Amino acid sequence: MFDQKYTDFINGFIYIKNRLASPLIIFYLRFFCKIEIGSAAKFSGRPIFLPRLGGRISIGKNFTALSNSNANPVGIYHRVIISALGKNVVVKIGNNVGISGVSINSRNSITIGNNVIIGGGAAIWDTDFHPADYEVRKVFPNQGKSSPIFIGNDVFIGARVIILKGVSIGDRSVISAGTVVNKSVPNDSIVFGNPMIIKPQKSNKND
Repeated sequence: MFDQKYTDFINGFIYIKNRLASPLIIFYLRFFCKIEIGSAAKFSGRPIFLPRLGGRISIGKNFTALSNSNANPVGIYHRVIISALGKNVVVKIGNNVGISGVSINSRNSITIGNNVIIGGGAAIWDTDFHPADYEVRKVFPNQGKSSPIFIGNDVFIGARVIILKGVSIGDRSVISAGTVVNKSVPNDSIVFGNPMIIKPQKSNKND
């Protein structure tokens, strides 16, 4: 009984702290980081937003970002990190999107639709960061190849998923935990494994 009361107290304390902190975080993101962010955003812990060298980050309504280790039972190993590095680089996130300890890094373009859930520790990177050729890497160490990523509406991305450059994920698809997504996914698919396997979701319309 004591353990349950203690847990309830801690959960209540965290809830109140987040309610009080979220407006301050939103203010900071809008006025100091120049982030476009819609109404009713909620934060557990302070995220890291990095619009750099002309990059832009745009977020819709009802956005939720969990950065505290105790905010998700899956476990959060680092804060939410969203970066847009370079002129004309854009990270655009739609309405009703929730993320936990996610790393989103763009040097080209990343678009995430509406009603998307992204699980703990997932990574979405539209860049290789560094060139594969060692000779090129000596001269241009940070000029890896990049290509846009597009994630549709109503997509669920599980914990520890890695989504690589040039990938499109269709509406209503499910990406199972731990999958490395290195090629595009049609609408209404379920994806799992490494190497990844794509299968159509079973329809429930006639059930």
